[in-house]
Amino acid sequence: MELLLIKTQIKEILKLVEPLAEYYRLNFKDITDYEKRVIYAEHLLASEMIRIASYLYANDPSEAEKTLPTFAEILKEIDSSTRYDKSKLLSEIELYIKNQPQGKNDLIIEELDPPMLLRVVKFYDSVFLTNNMYIVANFLFQVLNLIVKQDGIVTEIEKRLLTRYQSILHESNEDLYSDLPGTKKDYLNLNSVFNDFFGSVATTIKKDSGAKDNSPKEAKENKPQGNVQEVGKEEVYDLDQLMKELNDLIGLSAVKGEVSNLVNVLKVEKLRKEKNLPVPTRSLHMVFTGNPGTGKTTIGRLIAKIFKALGVLEKGHLIETDRSGLVAGYVGQTAAKTIEICQKSLGGVLFIDEAYALAEGGENDFGREAINTLLKFMEDNRGNFIVIVAGYTDNMQSFINKNPGLQSRFNKYIVFADYSPEELFSIFSSITTKSKLKLTKEAAVKVKEILQSHYDKRDKKFGNGRFARNLFEKIYGNQANRLVTVTDLDEEALCTIAAEDVSDL
Repeated sequence: MELLLIKTQIKEILKLVEPLAEYYRLNFKDITDYEKRVIYAEHLLASEMIRIASYLYANDPSEAEKTLPTFAEILKEIDSSTRYDKSKLLSEIELYIKNQPQGKNDLIIEELDPPMLLRVVKFYDSVFLTNNMYIVANFLFQVLNLIVKQDGIVTEIEKRLLTRYQSILHESNEDLYSDLPGTKKDYLNLNSVFNDFFGSVATTIKKDSGAKDNSPKEAKENKPQGNVQEVGKEEVYDLDQLMKELNDLIGLSAVKGEVSNLVNVLKVEKLRKEKNLPVPTRSLHMVFTGNPGTGKTTIGRLIAKIFKALGVLEKGHLIETDRSGLVAGYVGQTAAKTIEICQKSLGGVLFIDEAYALAEGGENDFGREAINTLLKFMEDNRGNFIVIVAGYTDNMQSFINKNPGLQSRFNKYIVFADYSPEELFSIFSSITTKSKLKLTKEAAVKVKEILQSHYDKRDKKFGNGRFARNLFEKIYGNQANRLVTVTDLDEEALCTIAAEDVSDL
C-alpha cells in the first residue's frame, strides 16, 4: 500500500522541481559542457535514491541488499527510460562509492549532506514564496521510511540513517543549509547560483541510447511551468485572474482595497486615453509600510503583473533589492551599481526592501549617492518603471521626509497591518494543506493558543506570516522525530500532526 502511494506521488514531486530545472536549461546555455549537465528534475530525484542506497550499502552491504529491489522499483517510476533492477542499481552504487574521495570509507552517515533536490526546492521557495520544500521533504522521508522498514526490522545502521535523514529534511536545522545563497542579492546573479547547484549533481544516471535528447534545442520547446519567468520573454497576464489571486490572499483587506481603487483609476484613465481625453500626470511610485511577513513583496509582484495587464508597464517583472544591492564600498562605484539595478527593472517594478537603510549613514555615506542616482534615473525614465520602497512604518516616514526629491515622487502609501490570530491560523492551515498534512482537533487548539500568545505580546519585529511558516517548520520537525522510530506507518499517520507534535518556537 505504501509503495503504491509513493509511486503515485512521484509525478507530483517531479512537477514541483521541473520549473527550476527548465529555467536553468532555457537561460544558461553558455555553461561549459552544457550537454553533460544532469539537470532534469527526474535526475535530481533518481540521484537522491542512488545516494541513499549507497550510504546504506556502504555501511551494511548484507542488510542493505534486502532493500535494493524496492529502490529499483521506485527508480523505474522516476526514470522509465532506464531498466533498473538489482544488478543495475548495484553497479550504480559501486560507481557512486568509487567517485567518493576515499571510496567506501567516505560515506559516513552522520556526515550525510542535505539532498541536492531539497536544496534546489528550498532556494526556489525562498525566491517565489512557495512551500514546496515541505512536500518534497515529507515525500523523501516516506520513501526512506518504507525502504528500511519493509522487512519489519530496523537495524542500528538503518536507524542511524533515518535519524540523520529526518534531521536534514526540515528547515529548522539552518547550519546544514548555511552555504545557500542570500536570496535577495544572489537571485540577481542566477547564473553562478544554478551553476553551483546543478554542476555538482551526481552524474551517474544516464539515459539509454533510445531516450529523448536532452539538448538545448529541446529545452527551447519546453516552456517552464509555475511562476518562473523566462529571461527576455514578455508574459501575457489576465487582469481578472490577477485580481482573483489578490482577493484570494489571506487577510490584507485594507491593502486589497487600496490596490483595487488604484486599478479602477487606471482602468478609467486607459479609457480616457483611448478617447483622447486628458489624463492628469501623477506618480505611481509607492511606499509600503508595515512589519515583516505582512505580504509586501507578494503584493509588489502582483502589482507588477497587474500594471502589465493594464498596459502601464511593458514587462511586468519585479526586481527585489536592498541597500547592499545598491551601495558599493568605494567612491564612484555606487552610482554604477544603482544604475545597473534600475536598468534591470525597466518595464517592471524595482522593489527596495528596508529602503530607509539608504539614509541612515553619515554625511559621507554612499547611501546618499544611491538615493540621488535613483531619483535621477526615475526622472529620466518616467513611465518606464515603478519603484516601491518598503519597510517599518516609522522608519519609512522618516526616510521619505529626509529628502524633498523622495517626497515629490513617493506620495502613494499602502499600510500593511499585522495579521490577526485567526488570519495567522489560516496561513498555517494553508501550509499544512499544501503539504498534504492535517491537524487533529487537539493539535489545532494548541497551535491557535501559540499564535494568540505571540500576537498579544508582539512588537514591530513580529514575523506575522513568516512566524506562522516557522512554527509549521518546527512542528513538522517534531512530527518527523516522533515518526522516525515507528515501524509500521500508514498514510494516515504520515499525514497527521498530533497534539504532541505541537511546541512553541
